[in-house]
Amino acid sequence: MSEGLEEFREKICGCEISIKRKGKGKKVLFLHGGRGAPVWLPFMEELSNKFELYVPEHPGYGQSDTPEWLDKMEDLGYFYLELIEHFKMQDIHLVGSSIGGWIAAEMCIRNTNKIKSLVLAAPAGLSLQRQYGLDPFISTDDEFTRNAFYDQKLAEGMINQEVDEAAMDLILKNKTTGARLTWKPRIYSPQMEKWLFRIRIPTLIISGSHDNICPLEQSKLFNKKIEGSQLAIIEKCGHLPHVEKKDEYCDLITNFIME
Repeated sequence: MSEGLEEFREKICGCEISIKRKGKGKKVLFLHGGRGAPVWLPFMEELSNKFELYVPEHPGYGQSDTPEWLDKMEDLGYFYLELIEHFKMQDIHLVGSSIGGWIAAEMCIRNTNKIKSLVLAAPAGLSLQRQYGLDPFISTDDEFTRNAFYDQKLAEGMINQEVDEAAMDLILKNKTTGARLTWKPRIYSPQMEKWLFRIRIPTLIISGSHDNICPLEQSKLFNKKIEGSQLAIIEKCGHLPHVEKKDEYCDLITNFIME
């Protein structure tokens, strides 16, 4: 375990969730993608050296409970607005990856009073993902992993990792929740695009040049719809810039927050 890392559980909206926290300084709330946040990853360690980083596991994912009220991605948007209120946070820097970016956008469409800036990294949630991206419901795990990376050596390394029974149970739990939230409509919100103009805080959108899951075209649409937003394209990178291009990813976020 990383020195100084706190792991605890907190009950919010009747749902007990698992949270990791480390660091000091400006508060950064990181919302993970569909594969969850079961471990403290190197990019988290790097960001926690500069900020106070919170990494919760979404309701329905990982070690967090699955509440009865969880039906749509919008529910998670409201939940995290309640989490901010619960911890009496101010001036939060919100970072969302993949479906975490979708959740972050849902939050900011509704209320940005406590949110100072927004980073959407390889964000999901718009119809272009359905048009251009890989469909996770009809692809195998190996196909998904190979499409998630530009560097196929990294993909093969992940595919060949041994997964114990406990980890497999969490993977299946995450997949079940993901299907519950994104099966219909298929991996996008028919409402979100038309309300993105309501996001009026500094926003950075990060996309890999070769993202086959949430394609660059989708990030460009987020950039077009969120007035004044910035788009940063990481070359030779797929859907997981925080893994594949960790240093560039962390530098982009750090420089954006510190502006």
